[in-house]
Amino acid sequence: MTDLEITRPALADYDEIQQLWMSAFGDSPDYVRFFLKKGDPSETGLLLRSGGRAASMLFLLPSVLRLEGRFYPCRYLYAAATHPEFQGQGLFGLLEEEACRLSREEGVDFIGLVPANPSLFRFYQKFGYRTRFYQNHSLLAGGKDPGVALRITPCSADDFLRLRWEWLQKRPVFFEFASPFDRYRYEELRYAGGEVFLAEWGEESGYFAGETADGAYRIRETSLSLRLLSGIGERMRSQRGFRQIILSGGTGIGVRRPYGMLKCLNPEIPSVQYARADGLMSLMLN
Repeated sequence: MTDLEITRPALADYDEIQQLWMSAFGDSPDYVRFFLKKGDPSETGLLLRSGGRAASMLFLLPSVLRLEGRFYPCRYLYAAATHPEFQGQGLFGLLEEEACRLSREEGVDFIGLVPANPSLFRFYQKFGYRTRFYQNHSLLAGGKDPGVALRITPCSADDFLRLRWEWLQKRPVFFEFASPFDRYRYEELRYAGGEVFLAEWGEESGYFAGETADGAYRIRETSLSLRLLSGIGERMRSQRGFRQIILSGGTGIGVRRPYGMLKCLNPEIPSVQYARADGLMSLMLN
């Protein structure tokens, strides 16, 4: 495989990246262009060409891991894809190896990722990634709509970032995007049809991020108590016609499922520090 070349993507590569992305994930051209416009591919991306053709790609988004009171620089491995014609040739392994090398040079301690489907957990294990983050999934039980006492209003990007960071500080372990991708996550959620709201009931207030999924409403993340969420659920049922409200994320309630994986790049960090991280990884781009 002497005709392989790994480079940072340039503007001239965007059309091929778009086609590769769509062949792997089925996203619309508009969605891919949205990321290419805001995701800084020349700094975050790696593109592998085989015989001059775009064969495989991935992106490494700046992130941070909080663990035992310390913050470790990380990268989030996103949109890893190999064109169907080039699969089975070990190209992802070459690209991932280069991603690790570059990340180490930049002082990165960990790479995190969220497999696109359950079968990929075993695939990424072959490259040294281990499942360290889990999410809970449950149906939100019905409650009583508190009426005017419950205020639900759209949440701006600035309020979301502030409230979410305050909420994360209560967590001893979390994996989170670094700037500017913490803001991009809000923009991507809204662009893809999701919503972020502020909710207030009495002395309690906070946010929730949700989206419509298969006729139900899924709350992907929230800083709110179950008491307030029960009122929100009833409001969503009565005013918007959702029969089911699904609660997911780091709630600690319901079925626990594997979510995110982590790979340590720094041999000086003892594995005992992160082997059972089991912290919060939520609202990632997946």
